[in-house]
Amino acid sequence: MEYGSSSDSKVGNLSSRLSSLSCSTVSYAELLLNIRQVSIFISLPTPSSPRTRAGLSPDRLSLTITHDGQMLSLPLPAKVAEIPSLELPPTPNRELSFRLPLDHTANQATSASSDNAAPWAATSLSETSAVSCRRCGDTLVGARVVRIWKDLPSENWAEMMEFWHCHKPGEHALPTEGSHTGKGYTASEKITAKPGLGLVNLCYFLLSEQDCSGVKTAAQTTTNKQPQALACAACRAIVGVVDERAEGWRLYKWSLAVQSTEEAKAERFPTGAFTSAHLLTLIENQGVRKFTIKPERGDGDPIITLWVFNTDLRYSNFTSPPSSPQRAMKVFYQTRNATICPHDNTKSQAAPPPPPLEEVYLPLSIYQKLRKDLHESNLSLPASIRKYQDWDIGLMERFGIGVGILGVE
Repeated sequence: MEYGSSSDSKVGNLSSRLSSLSCSTVSYAELLLNIRQVSIFISLPTPSSPRTRAGLSPDRLSLTITHDGQMLSLPLPAKVAEIPSLELPPTPNRELSFRLPLDHTANQATSASSDNAAPWAATSLSETSAVSCRRCGDTLVGARVVRIWKDLPSENWAEMMEFWHCHKPGEHALPTEGSHTGKGYTASEKITAKPGLGLVNLCYFLLSEQDCSGVKTAAQTTTNKQPQALACAACRAIVGVVDERAEGWRLYKWSLAVQSTEEAKAERFPTGAFTSAHLLTLIENQGVRKFTIKPERGDGDPIITLWVFNTDLRYSNFTSPPSSPQRAMKVFYQTRNATICPHDNTKSQAAPPPPPLEEVYLPLSIYQKLRKDLHESNLSLPASIRKYQDWDIGLMERFGIGVGILGVE
């Protein structure tokens, strides 16, 4: 399973894709699949002039801007229809925007996929797979310790069976009211960790304590909301938490490197896409799109209020590889001091309070990386689309098959 081109090669080829136009030019093209259009925004370093030109490449997979005698080529997320010309604003303007219809042949190439994919599924692992610490590379779970890898079902699998199955296994007689006797399963059942068995979630591995030879409990004070943290025994980086319900240890993929086979090199993937997969799982299982994101052990760190506006989009900018759109979630976000109430309603005390937001706790390093990624993605957008009312707009990268967004670090 491939997850796009290498991050290093993407950065290395950046200069070759940047034209001589000033790097202060910012561009963004988004595929609007529902209305079959590509929306384009460009911020120029100086206002446009009568000599500014815009046009499509012969294959209609990129847009070229000529300004102040210099040129910029913007790869598009999909092939657009042939049009006579692109009209520019009649008066000087630093902000340019276009809406271009998709080419009729773009159906298959632009088809949307709702799959919440992530690396290291059970099918890609074997008894020779080894798990190590992302930070220091020390072994956490050695090869041939876990003999069998299995994918975990959805977090709410028991509830889904309870409500949706017409013929429930093992239920041969009607139970008395309020009794679960006779059912083959109930919502109270649980999956437990066992030695030699690796259970795989999109964002973590569930393992038995005895299999995690390179992991130890972190020296910290736990709270009622936060489970006991787990750390790498060598460098003390936080790598997971104790899962008391499953009687095992959760090792989060964003803190790991995995050697799938003895011949393969250890792989590490960008942490941001694992965070996206985690939020997408909450969206799918709990039907929420607004979150309060907090660091597990932060001291004075601001809180992120995040609203997932679009769970799956394709976009490109002037750093994107040609014919390889990036996959992301579009989010609106705010950062605030932890002492400020997120629902401060000073305009009308009689108005009912808004519903509470879903709280998400992330390890401090992952939380700080999320803040940094959101800020950088906001700055990468043209100025005209960086805000919505009092929300900042950002992009959270996603894993995707055949979509050139990410690679092995």
